[in-house]
Amino acid sequence: MATQTNEHLYASRSQISVVPVLMTGLEKFFAWWTHSRQRNLLSNLDERTLRDIGMSKADVYREALKPFWRS
Repeated sequence: MATQTNEHLYASRSQISVVPVLMTGLEKFFAWWTHSRQRNLLSNLDERTLRDIGMSKADVYREALKPFWRS
């Protein structure tokens, strides 16, 4: 009976250690997705709006060339 309880404890510990890894992966995925989405939205702004936020079409072009994993 004690062996079964110990095995259950070990299984729980190994499952708990996976959670932070999954959370880190999910956080990275959503950060990448957000960066990609923001770059897409930026590329749809007109020149007047870009001037208002202190950017040019060249700035937007440089941002659009970045891979999704770069900030």
